[in-house]
Amino acid sequence: MMEDRPEHGKKKVKTLVAVAFIFWIAGFMMILNAVYQEFWGVFAGFDDSVNSRYLEVFQLGGLGFIFSGIFLSLIAILQILMLIPVNLGKAIKKK
Repeated sequence: MMEDRPEHGKKKVKTLVAVAFIFWIAGFMMILNAVYQEFWGVFAGFDDSVNSRYLEVFQLGGLGFIFSGIFLSLIAILQILMLIPVNLGKAIKKK
């Protein structure tokens, strides 16, 4: 049972990193879209409050996705750190 745990943990970490990367890309694309809308979009020449709110929603949404990606990456790092004692124990038993 102990031998399955590190392999399962590694798969879990890879999955968490992949999900974090997808969230990060989505957030980055939302921010790029907000920048595009601000400078080159349909409402680029207008100074109305609707345009400002629209862009703020995209920017805050993008930041939220990026922060969630960072948070999931930190969870993956924590999972890796939790696997160190198991791998160290296996290495000591082999000696």
